[in-house]
Amino acid sequence: MSGNLSRSEYTDPVAILHKAARDGADVVVKDVLQRMSITERSTALETKTKDGDQFTTPLIIAAHNGNLVSVKMLLRYKADMEARGTVKVDEEVIVGCTPLWAAAKKGHLDIVKILIERNADVNGRTSSNSTPLRAAAYSGNFDIVRCLVENGADVNARNKPREHTPLMIACYNGHSKVVTCLIESGVNIDLQDKEGNTALHEAIYKDHFEIVRELVSLGAPQLPNIQLLTPLLLANNNCKIDMVEYFIKRPECTKEQRVEGLELLGATIANKGRAYDIEKAFSYMKRAMEERFQDKSCPLLKKQREPLEVYQYRKESQTLEELVRLEGDDHAIHMEGLIIR
Repeated sequence: MSGNLSRSEYTDPVAILHKAARDGADVVVKDVLQRMSITERSTALETKTKDGDQFTTPLIIAAHNGNLVSVKMLLRYKADMEARGTVKVDEEVIVGCTPLWAAAKKGHLDIVKILIERNADVNGRTSSNSTPLRAAAYSGNFDIVRCLVENGADVNARNKPREHTPLMIACYNGHSKVVTCLIESGVNIDLQDKEGNTALHEAIYKDHFEIVRELVSLGAPQLPNIQLLTPLLLANNNCKIDMVEYFIKRPECTKEQRVEGLELLGATIANKGRAYDIEKAFSYMKRAMEERFQDKSCPLLKKQREPLEVYQYRKESQTLEELVRLEGDDHAIHMEGLIIR
């Protein structure tokens, strides 16, 4: 940010120091600090100045804006590395962030390194429990993620209120190098957030197929979220056809999971606006039914359910013969999909 000093601020050393640190006016920072008494300097370094939506100490704003020389000078005069302030990043106001968090979020690796060298808390949290590692993982700053991990950052730290881990948010945003780095650091890929979603769910939501492959190859589990959607069922429910085909061809995918997945995919395609394709929907339903009766001596039968008025008292097809009778009847296939879902 930039701005003009008011008339009173021209003679206020605290305001002058904050503006110089904010704007990277390193000569001014040095001059003001040298002219102050020890008491004045201590006050100036600790004082938070409001600047728009931001409310920071000189060190926080210098770190936030990537002003390395100013950061070094402020540290030389014992600026508090664990002071908390408020900064604005991409239109979002972040409360309770440290200088390290601010630098990590904005991608200032050199400042992150010098703060860590001075023993800044690598797990210093904001008011929403976000750590510097989560901030860097969210933005995809690989070098900063690696630096923080190598210096003891908690790779499984959760934020509030959703309880996301750095891995979850990196998967959601598709930062594959960050994901790999976190996995190699020993992150727990089985953790679930407040909605029951794992990192694998997050990658599926945003269609990051390569990340899905990496997580699955490392044994990421098919845990259900609070909506009872496993990663496979989530892929079906969101019409991620390539992902569904990938999951059902995995050796660990059971026949029951495969059948349920194909049925849900067909049912979703028969009922979802953008993906709507009645012929394709029927083909997946038929494929699932054929799989049910592949072993005639031990078919995988559907559970009988009472017909409901909301579905026009229709019954779900129980055999391939019953299902085939629906072929060509778009409305009947649509209703079959609703009952399956």
